[in-house]
Amino acid sequence: QELLRLKKEGEVSEEALRKAIDRFDNLKDWFLATLPEEDFQAWCFALTLGLCLCLPDASGVPWFEFEFFRRAITKCLASELKPPQQKNALKDILSEEPLLEKCRAEIYKDPLTGGDLVKFTNDRYPEMIWDILLRANRRILSLVFPQLRKLAEGTDPVIRARAAQIIGRIGEVDPYQVTFKLMDHWIGPGVYRQMATVGYLYQGILSSQSEFYREDCLKKLNHLAAETDKPKVWTAIATYKQIGVYDLSLAMEKLREISERIFTEPV
Repeated sequence: QELLRLKKEGEVSEEALRKAIDRFDNLKDWFLATLPEEDFQAWCFALTLGLCLCLPDASGVPWFEFEFFRRAITKCLASELKPPQQKNALKDILSEEPLLEKCRAEIYKDPLTGGDLVKFTNDRYPEMIWDILLRANRRILSLVFPQLRKLAEGTDPVIRARAAQIIGRIGEVDPYQVTFKLMDHWIGPGVYRQMATVGYLYQGILSSQSEFYREDCLKKLNHLAAETDKPKVWTAIATYKQIGVYDLSLAMEKLREISERIFTEPV
C-alpha cells in the first residue's frame, strides 16, 4: 500500500513497483530462504502461524494458544536444526511488533469474544504456506510431528484439538505412517479422550487440498463405523460429529446409518 501511494505521488517508478510486488508475492523464496536466513525466530513464528491456520475457516489464532505452539515448535526446531545464534535487539525481544512486521502478520480483536487473534495480513498466505510445506518442507514437518503428537495426546482440550487438526493436514505426506497409524494408536486402548481427538484429526484431513487423501481417509472412517468393536464405533460417532462442523449432510447421513444398524441389531 505504501509503494502504491508513493507510485501515485510519482516517487517510485513502474519497474521498481513491479519488482517490489513480485518479491512480496514470491512467498516460497521469502518463506524458505529470506526469512530463515535473516531471523530464525521470525521464521518459526511464520511457520507456526501457518501450521495453526490449518482449517479453511480459520480467521485467526487466539494469541496465547498461538504462543504456546510457537514456543514448543521453536524449541523443537532449535534443538534439531541448531541454527546459529542471532543477536536480537532488546525491543525485538520485549515486543511482538517486530516479529509481526517481519512475518507479515497482525493482531486484531475477535468481534465475538473480544480476545486477541493473530493472522497473516494476506488471507491467501495460510494455504500458500501449507502448499510450500507439503511440497518442499517435508523434513520440517517430520521434525515437528513428534512434538505435535505429544500435544495432541495431552490433557488440554484446546491444544489437543489444534495439534490434531495440524497433524490431519500433515498426514497427506504419508497417510499410512501418519494418519492411519496414529488413529489405530488412539483407538486401541479405548481412552475416550484420544478417541474423541480423532474427530479433530479429520477436520484437518478434510481441509486438505488432496481429494485422494480426503477420500481415502473417509473410506477408513466408513470401515470404522461398520465395525462391531465398541471403541471403533464410538470413535466414528465422535468423528462424524466434528465433521458436521464443515459437512453437516455427510455427518448426519453417516450417523443415521450407524444408528439404524445399532438399533436393528438383535440384542
